[in-house]
Formats: sequence, C-alpha cells, structure tokens
Amino acid sequence: MFRVMIVDDEPQVGKSLSRLLGRRYQVALCTTGEQALAEADRFHPDLVITDFRMPGMNGAELLAEIKSHHPRIQGLIISGYADVESAAGACAYPFVSKPWDNDVLLTLIGELLSGTRVDASTATAFLERPASAA
Repeated sequence: MFRVMIVDDEPQVGKSLSRLLGRRYQVALCTTGEQALAEADRFHPDLVITDFRMPGMNGAELLAEIKSHHPRIQGLIISGYADVESAAGACAYPFVSKPWDNDVLLTLIGELLSGTRVDASTATAFLERPASAA
C-alpha cells in the first residue's frame, strides 16, 4: 500500500484530505513543515501533499528539503486560488487549487504514484481537462 503524507497548517483541510485518501492509502498527517521533515524519516512516504503557504517554510521549500534526503518521494502542492501563481512560479511540482475536485485529485495522485511523470505544466494541463476526460 502506498504511503501519503499530508502537510497543511489548517486542521480541517488536513482532516478532509486524510478522510479522502485514507480509503486507498496509508496516510500520515502533519501540521508543520518541521513536523513533516521528522515524520518523513519514520513514515517513508511515497508522496507528500503539502499546502503552499504555511508558517516557517512554504510547501516548495518543504518538498525540496524532503527530496534532498529522499529523492524518490513524489510531491504535490495544494494551494488556495490566490496562491496558484505564486506556487506555480516557486517550484516545479504539480499543484492543485483549493477547493479541489475529489475525483480529479485522486486521479492525479494515482498518476503520481504509478510513476507517470507529472510536473507543474503537466498537472496544469491535466487539471484543465474536462472532468469526463480525467
């Protein structure tokens, strides 16, 4: 079973993602980047889903730090609408806007975990497809 770490400083968002993903994956939930860095060494996630704006370090910084120690871990950034341009410009990781579509998010996560190459531009094109094409 794949392991997914969710990092979001908003408890409701983290719990919502945890409920959605917990049916398919083993899930760890963290509320800070620092907590996620420590947990990555214990949990060994296959994918880290992180909010872009968080106190201390943003999601792009967190993913860069995690990947420097665990290069095979996939990363995905979830960001509020106002942050999408900042998130896109700050990193090469795929990103999803809040609020997200559950089916589209699950499909994107499945592609990331299956080894399909998904970068920021690929994810943007993926997310702009009509729901029936996803």
